[in-house]
Amino acid sequence: MREPTRAFQETIVLLDELKKLVQETNRKLLSGSEEYFVNNINFFTKSFLVLLCAHLEGYLKSVCILIIEEINEKLAEHPIPHNVVRWSLGGSDFKPKDYRYENFSIGITKTNVDDEISGNIERTIMTFRKLGIDLTKNVEFNTRKDKIGSIVNKRNSVVHHNDSASDVSIGDIIQNIEFLKQYMRVIDEEVLKHI
Repeated sequence: MREPTRAFQETIVLLDELKKLVQETNRKLLSGSEEYFVNNINFFTKSFLVLLCAHLEGYLKSVCILIIEEINEKLAEHPIPHNVVRWSLGGSDFKPKDYRYENFSIGITKTNVDDEISGNIERTIMTFRKLGIDLTKNVEFNTRKDKIGSIVNKRNSVVHHNDSASDVSIGDIIQNIEFLKQYMRVIDEEVLKHI
């Protein structure tokens, strides 16, 4: 099996650091000796949930950019005229200004990826389909997507609707971190099959 992508490895480090922070907060909460943690546990829980989803979105964006970079590297090694690609995609009605005498490359930028990607399951599926990867064909992805969807939806409720997240505990956050790692591993393995 190939080594995980750089995007996966870097996000795992961030998630492990988040887990340590959550565990330390939980230790202080259970000791009851630090009133600040006891009185503000809901704030911490919501913050951890938002960070968890931010790390997910960061991973998804990074791995999508990695795919685009890999494609552009392959195109640089094996150049294809831009006009041939355009013609093959149904662009046979060329006007003089449409001709480009250069090699084809993927013009998708980080901003383009940022506009498309989200922790939202449906948007994740659609973005990866655009990159030629059908995540829904992976059984492990399908068994995990509903739980990830509920985590992302809870985060959206917290951020956009000021949900109290009183139904989310510190223990849930720790479990969700580990679950997110598994979910990301599944996506990473699919990506590695295509680059």
